[in-house]
Amino acid sequence: GGSTGILVLRDDDHDDVLVLDRLRSDPSIEFVDRFAEQLAGVRRLLPQPDPDLLEEAKRWAYYPWRRMVVAILGLRGFRAVRLDRNRHLITAEEQRALHALRVGVVGLSAGHAIAYTLAAEGACGTLRLADFDKIELSNLNRVPVGVFDIG
Repeated sequence: GGSTGILVLRDDDHDDVLVLDRLRSDPSIEFVDRFAEQLAGVRRLLPQPDPDLLEEAKRWAYYPWRRMVVAILGLRGFRAVRLDRNRHLITAEEQRALHALRVGVVGLSAGHAIAYTLAAEGACGTLRLADFDKIELSNLNRVPVGVFDIG
């Protein structure tokens, strides 16, 4: 949570509903709800998913720096749909094994591409990043950040 992190809220949690109500009352915060489209993605999965995947509670991801709240699938449904296009590259059994891995990437000047690929492909369950350097102007040729990240 906090002002610099994503806050994930559940429709079926009383305390989270109170937070969502407070956010909805703020006219400067935008709500985006494409949950039905995402749920349709779960229904299209092959092989057919477990029926309980369709019953997961809706989540809302609050991005404070964007002043936006976005509806998302539950954890299992989100992961299943997000990684569905990998099914011809990585078997379901391999995806489960990869999800159990904890991977560390040290040195993000060269390692950011590796870290991005691991995250995008769901090739690990936990990804730890480490770099002792502060971002300097001379890093901008190899690290995907902007001048506002210097320092």
